[in-house]
Amino acid sequence: PGSPGDVVRKAFLEQSTIFHPDRAAAGTPDDVRAEMRRRFQLLNEAYQVLGDARTRAAYDAAGAKGLEHLALLPNTMQDPAAIGRSVELLEKKAELERTARLIGSTGNTTINFNGVRMWKVFWVDTDKLLKAAHARQARRQQQQAARAAEFQRQRDESRAAFEAEQA
Repeated sequence: PGSPGDVVRKAFLEQSTIFHPDRAAAGTPDDVRAEMRRRFQLLNEAYQVLGDARTRAAYDAAGAKGLEHLALLPNTMQDPAAIGRSVELLEKKAELERTARLIGSTGNTTINFNGVRMWKVFWVDTDKLLKAAHARQARRQQQQAARAAEFQRQRDESRAAFEAEQA
């Protein structure tokens, strides 16, 4: 993280001369060639991330998932700090959604981003966003519990009326 581009490029070129599959000697076993291809592919992927400031900022913010979130950001966003904050917010959103699925929520949480509001999100305290999301979730669960209790009460009344008729 934070490596200057020329250092990253120099390291990539040094390592690629070692692990490039075409550099293997003629009698090199197939399993060694396969390992060289695998390592060269990993090296190339690392260079793709570290060699570009945008992808490096996304990776630094959330690891491999940050690269997935990078596709959701506008290409005009070039500031690594802004990219990092955006990716962190998107990862928190994804974590909230995963948590909601784990606790069996039947409600939906929708977070929309548009061009104008996107920039305002950076100045919003993320704790407030999380507390609001948890409060909405708690309200939904209370409403579901109330509906279930009402349904149970109506069912019990119907059953009692039916038994009274039968008697």
